[in-house]
Amino acid sequence: MEVVHVAADPNADAAGADLARHLSRHCAKLDVIVLPIREADAGRTLRDHLASMRASLLVMGAFAHARLLEYVVGGTTSLMLTEAKIPVFYSY
Repeated sequence: MEVVHVAADPNADAAGADLARHLSRHCAKLDVIVLPIREADAGRTLRDHLASMRASLLVMGAFAHARLLEYVVGGTTSLMLTEAKIPVFYSY
């Protein structure tokens, strides 16, 4: 299992560190991965990572920005809604 944080700064603290600490009580093997954004697109960076690791499920938060902004400029949530090849569980 992986907790993945896609970040503009690859040296930034992983936003999922607290989540990983909690999940580690229930999961024997857990990795925290910080992916640098490639080509200024966090959604495609995440999509490509999922494809490379042959994931079977994605659990992610949704619409961190205002919904109107997401609609106008798109975002990771929108990209996963349209392009995910695996089941996605969203949490608002």
